[in-house]
Amino acid sequence: MRQWVAVEGLNAHDVAVLVAKRPKAHCYELLGPRLTAEGIRWVSETHSVNGAVLLETFSRFKGLEAQAVVLWVGDEVVDEATWETVYVGTTRAKSLLAVVGSNRAVRTVREFIQAAG
Repeated sequence: MRQWVAVEGLNAHDVAVLVAKRPKAHCYELLGPRLTAEGIRWVSETHSVNGAVLLETFSRFKGLEAQAVVLWVGDEVVDEATWETVYVGTTRAKSLLAVVGSNRAVRTVREFIQAAG
């Protein structure tokens, strides 16, 4: 994400980090300080804040889009019952999509994207 914002010049408010893992507050607590350490301003669940990366959940971001999206997924997306969550997350990015998570979860998302064509 730092590459997108600091190096490539993408506006921070055009980036959303979406989490599927629960509890979401714990995810925000883990991510926030990392972003701050990278010099990236961030907000959680407050959309359209100029100059700030958005931290949000997959489900709350349903129907919305961002230029660049980072999906933070856990092994919960491996279950077929969560395919809608995977679909929602993978279709939110207009231009750039990055998936972060366990090897198993990332592999599952990759397979889902390839199957969706």
